[in-house]
Amino acid sequence: MRNTLRAHFSIFRRDPNAVLITDNNDGAMSVTNNAEAVVEWLITQFNLGPGTRIIYRDCDGRWDELKHDGSEFTDFGLLTDAERRDLNIP
Repeated sequence: MRNTLRAHFSIFRRDPNAVLITDNNDGAMSVTNNAEAVVEWLITQFNLGPGTRIIYRDCDGRWDELKHDGSEFTDFGLLTDAERRDLNIP
């Protein structure tokens, strides 16, 4: 692993097309600030391809996306209300 995983997070749900995680907000580095390592870890652990979405709930309770190309983090993405409903996110 190229990046050191410092964020503490929990797997909220794993679907065929998405992995949903929640930041534990326990004083460790946030998922947002450790995005490269979080994505790398998830890709390795779950053998995620570029089409699998990584959705996360940040420290403020907002659900967003960690975009990736199947090998590394590429960008953050904002989820719309419609996308949250489609993913059945509370």
